[in-house]
Amino acid sequence: MDEDGSYWAIQAKCYKGRKLSEGDVATFFKNALVDDHYGHYMIADTAPAATKTFENYMNDHPDRDIVRLDLDTMRHANLDWDAFETGSRPGARHTHESTTTLGRGDQPAGRLGRAVVDSCRSSGAGQ
Repeated sequence: MDEDGSYWAIQAKCYKGRKLSEGDVATFFKNALVDDHYGHYMIADTAPAATKTFENYMNDHPDRDIVRLDLDTMRHANLDWDAFETGSRPGARHTHESTTTLGRGDQPAGRLGRAVVDSCRSSGAGQ
């Protein structure tokens, strides 16, 4: 839950070698935007870039708090990446709040980065 009392809808996508497009997250937005509990939307992905159409979608809706957490931001977040690289058990991870801000929000990258890296690591994407 955010400070304003609304929730973040979060979609993780693990892609390697292709751009993230609006079609990749269309169902996510379709479902999240109709639920009044969500006031903020985050796409966390490992794609090397986003398509221009997707970037335009994010920019064309200033009334929506839409944030993209890309792999580069996750890599530079203040996280103990050695735990992920060595496959240490979950209890061995040390996550710290990052000072990195995302898009129009001020949410630390470190909170979500851990979950996305776990998901992508298990799928083999983003490596």
